[in-house]
Amino acid sequence: MKTKLSSIIIFLAVFVTACTKEAVFEEQTTERESVYDGSISYIKAKALEHNTDTNTYKAPVVDIPVCHTNILADDVSEIKRTRYSVFYAMDTHIKAGKSLKIVLRSTDIGHWSHLYYPTPENWTVGAYSYSKDPRNIEQSFTVTTGGKPSRMWISFFPSDVVHIEYYEDGATQPTKTKQLKIKYVDKEALIHPIDSVPILPEAEN
Repeated sequence: MKTKLSSIIIFLAVFVTACTKEAVFEEQTTERESVYDGSISYIKAKALEHNTDTNTYKAPVVDIPVCHTNILADDVSEIKRTRYSVFYAMDTHIKAGKSLKIVLRSTDIGHWSHLYYPTPENWTVGAYSYSKDPRNIEQSFTVTTGGKPSRMWISFFPSDVVHIEYYEDGATQPTKTKQLKIKYVDKEALIHPIDSVPILPEAEN
């Protein structure tokens, strides 16, 4: 079934409210997911909203701003967002023979999308799932093969929090959970693309 064609999320700006600028990308080399340095850089990529029909619309390759902060790291509980999108790292590196599934869940119309080019590396991406309550949304991301890095870039629309659940080694219940707050820090209200409710700026810490 053809999905709804949506606009491309492309914003070319340096987002100092979301990340700092002058730092070097830190390559992940350990089993525990690293906290990247928070720097902004640009990569040649394609970005579409999650409900875009990529079979009928081909996005151009453009410079996309990415932030080197790993949302899966224990230390990361909040990210800042302006009216412009920035894509964050969602990376891990589990041991060979191990398995990991990540579930992103929202109870307040959370809204996220990932870069589809470059293709997520060593992640199997599940479809968006909606419950009877249209505010409840979830999506799963499963490490395809243990023993090598899993890397991708993901962007969030401002919401209250996104719940992140970690399912390790085939567990049917989360072995770890955390909440990721997406804090809106721009100067003017932003209109939510799904329910058209204004999102008001929050004061910076």
